[in-house]
Amino acid sequence: PAMGKIINELKQKVQADYDAAAEKVRQAELARHLRDHLLTDREGYVSLSQLAAEHEISVSHLQKIFKRVYGVPVYHYIKEYRLEQAAVELVRSAKPVTQIAQAAGYDNASKFSACFKARYGATPSQYRAHAKHASKRSSETKTE
Repeated sequence: PAMGKIINELKQKVQADYDAAAEKVRQAELARHLRDHLLTDREGYVSLSQLAAEHEISVSHLQKIFKRVYGVPVYHYIKEYRLEQAAVELVRSAKPVTQIAQAAGYDNASKFSACFKARYGATPSQYRAHAKHASKRSSETKTE
């Protein structure tokens, strides 16, 4: 009888561990789904509440899950991602800064510039000029 009790307790512990691991996987998948959706949809605030409703959880619970998985709040993650994409675009293209700002979700180019400068320590134009100068220097070094 004592052995049966120990086996039952072990079974319950294994099942509880399995359930907890399955829940973590489900939350990670939910957070990834949310991230993917928000990165492609500029109407993030609407989408967040729609996604919460779609998964039958509250917006605040969805935000907690996202932060647990990615380590930062939803909109901080989205803002950083879009600024990184903008930095790449500034270097790779000759598109006007205002166009890149809009693609990054900013209606106001000066607000974009301020956020970009806070993140990268330079305005978008300075960042582009510095990257082009650095690229030119490295190509000159290769030809010598």
